Amino acid sequence: MEAIGNSSENAKVCVSCHNPSSGAHFCKKCFEPCHAIPPCSISIDGEEGYGAKVVCCECLLRDEVAADENANIVKTAPSIRDKPTTSSSSSSINYEPNIQLLTSEDEEDSTNPPTKRKRRAFTIQDKIEILDFAKKTSIHAASRHFSIDRNTVRIWKKQELDLKKMMQSSSRKRVHGGGRKLTDADFDNALADWVKQLRGRKLRVSRNMILAEAKKICAQYTSMDDNFAASNGWLERFMKRHNFTLRRPTSVAQKPPDAYVDVIINFILYVQKLWKTNDYKFVYACDETAVWLDPSGGTCVSEKGAKSVTVLNTGHEKARVTVILTARTDGVKLPPWSKKLI
Repeated sequence: MEAIGNSSENAKVCVSCHNPSSGAHFCKKCFEPCHAIPPCSISIDGEEGYGAKVVCCECLLRDEVAADENANIVKTAPSIRDKPTTSSSSSSINYEPNIQLLTSEDEEDSTNPPTKRKRRAFTIQDKIEILDFAKKTSIHAASRHFSIDRNTVRIWKKQELDLKKMMQSSSRKRVHGGGRKLTDADFDNALADWVKQLRGRKLRVSRNMILAEAKKICAQYTSMDDNFAASNGWLERFMKRHNFTLRRPTSVAQKPPDAYVDVIINFILYVQKLWKTNDYKFVYACDETAVWLDPSGGTCVSEKGAKSVTVLNTGHEKARVTVILTARTDGVKLPPWSKKLI
């Protein structure tokens, strides 16, 4: 008993799934700590909960191997820490780490490769429903009913107030600050500060400029991967992380005149009346377009929600050449008139 007590103080990791354990349960054969729920252990007295007497999956595997050897049956039973093996003449054990231990007795199943664990994603609504179930029963009952780790339920319980607030205001799955942390946070923040610095000086920032700057400064940070590629997908995630978006420089909008729809209709009717009265052979449609002399572009990266996007330029942003294009009703496009000298 003294050896068991010392083991509970030092070893707090489940011998089967290798996840943190409270140390309240031990295997009755190897006296190692383990969780008192499947697939980590099996109850040997039919009881459940903290009063259960359990045997870990390691000991169960060893007992099965010993029984098969005594019966002169060739059977391979790898440890849960070993990789699963496949053979046409022997059975194998397919398992998913930390979830379930599956023993196959059919030779057909021995040829199937082990399936990869698929992580489940819980919405905020799902988390709150699990917490309500845990309040009515217990954390252990909620963990067993929904097949999730008890430590996960405890973490959600600490975040219950934040989860309820976020459910009313957004559709996020995690609270702010959750998820995997950036390994290159220094590089990411430095690049974001560079963008904000240029925008603070009212300079235009394009997507290509951000990609070029990222490739330029990535070698200065040891946390960056040597094979870092500033791709469009990485740029989209970077802009989303720092609340950047692609905007057009703001200008004063012109309101349409009153009753402009009636004016357009009356003009069309007037043209049709003239066409029928005078029996015109051809009708020409003219339109003009501008060719701008400042090729700096019309968009700029800025923070979301900004009411004004001011950009410094060469002073010739309004300098342009107007081109008039003309087409005839029979589909003929008239060439530009070049007789007049400018």
